[in-house]
Amino acid sequence: MLKELLHAEAFKFGIAQRAVDVALNIRVGDGGEDGRISWSNGPEQTDFIPNRLTMFQNKATTMTAAEYANEIMTKARPGHPSRLKPKVEEVLDQGGAYIVFTTQELNNQQIKNQQHCCYKKKT
Repeated sequence: MLKELLHAEAFKFGIAQRAVDVALNIRVGDGGEDGRISWSNGPEQTDFIPNRLTMFQNKATTMTAAEYANEIMTKARPGHPSRLKPKVEEVLDQGGAYIVFTTQELNNQQIKNQQHCCYKKKT
């Protein structure tokens, strides 16, 4: 579904279809990247894609705020604090967006709670 939606959005905004890259096997370890769209010319964003570089992680299960945080952060260990997972850090370092694409029905308040739990602006 993610692949079809990204291709449709790219087509609507005149973004090359090759800008879309979505894994066909979502059960393979991917380090937090199930898909991405990346383009250099054209709009800065679209109706549904917030940035020219946007990475997606698919989740088809009901998750808590803590579970969303675990999707983007490594686990803290003695002497090793929790940090952004490499794929998340990669896209954010490039000024992009990281989106968890889910089938879970969330209202606006739940979305805000997930964002506050999981997002820290880099300084």
